[in-house]
Amino acid sequence: MNIINVMMFGGRRCGKTSVIAAMKGCFHEVFGDNTDLDINISDIATMDVIDEKNAEISQYFINKTRSIVMNQSYSATQGLMEYKLDICIKGKDGRTILNLCDFPGEWLDQNHQDEQRTLRSKIEHCNIIVIAIDTVYLMEKAANHNAGSVGIYNERRNYCKHIANMIKDSFQVADGEFPKMIMFIPLKCEKYYNSGEMELVKGRIHTAYKEIFDFSEENKGKYEIIIAPVLTLGKNTAEFSRFEYGDDGEIMLDKDLMIPSMPKYIFKDISCSYSPKYCEQPLLYILAYILDLMQKIKSNERINAGLFKKFKLHILETYYNLASAQDFLEHKKIITGQLKMDNDGYEIISDPLQLKEMAV
Repeated sequence: MNIINVMMFGGRRCGKTSVIAAMKGCFHEVFGDNTDLDINISDIATMDVIDEKNAEISQYFINKTRSIVMNQSYSATQGLMEYKLDICIKGKDGRTILNLCDFPGEWLDQNHQDEQRTLRSKIEHCNIIVIAIDTVYLMEKAANHNAGSVGIYNERRNYCKHIANMIKDSFQVADGEFPKMIMFIPLKCEKYYNSGEMELVKGRIHTAYKEIFDFSEENKGKYEIIIAPVLTLGKNTAEFSRFEYGDDGEIMLDKDLMIPSMPKYIFKDISCSYSPKYCEQPLLYILAYILDLMQKIKSNERINAGLFKKFKLHILETYYNLASAQDFLEHKKIITGQLKMDNDGYEIISDPLQLKEMAV
């Protein structure tokens, strides 16, 4: 059994769990019966969380009203959570467990030093970081409509600078080591997708997370950097409308976070159904990374003493089951052929793994 640890960064209630819940369904929708690669959930805790999230989202579509308030019906993550997805080949015994680590966004604040030590320990065992972005707060209430201007509530919601500091401190790649992956996932992009503004979303991600892009540029060839937006609810379903105002004429703010507490969404079509789009893409990029790592190790390419030393515990033991690896490598072309790499805000910014060439 192989275990892949992925750290998920993002503010509380930004929509990370919704995407995890949609991954499995979107994967099967894209591939259908065209591959023996399968995703299952055997972990009861993960199954309970995903079932609860799917039920919550379904209620929005069952009991439709013209407008809905998102993110108010469930509590924020209270501690470190680990969601497990089983990736397997039909008819084969071997499986890989994708372990998605989530934590409260507040842990990134400076007054959570003990929690940050826990995060650093977890990050040391990860080769992939996923940065979930609440796109509404990135985009809304910006000074102007240019890519260089982000929403005034963005930092308080998405913790861009805190995440950059954590990555620079704890997610470093030594010379000769296999590259690590940083994937930005803008969530709840429906409004901007429907209005043709996904290039603006991408531009504002470059602005908001400039420190991470600069860090990657300073460490050329060490990080695979990807922007992979998703439509959490689906195209032409429900999209952000406005932040609710109070009787005083001011935007209603969460008293602790000081960000808008009542984001309202409207249904584009009252007859629509829940149909998340592109939620399989983050999973496919993770799989592509794993497959490339398997192939490099299997063929002994780009492996030196430093790489073996670094990966002895975290990577080598995990992947060097060659029989199991070969089963997965046979599906590499199918996986990489479905990677979305451009348009709709998608971008591969730094590509030391040469995923672009891999998908051709």
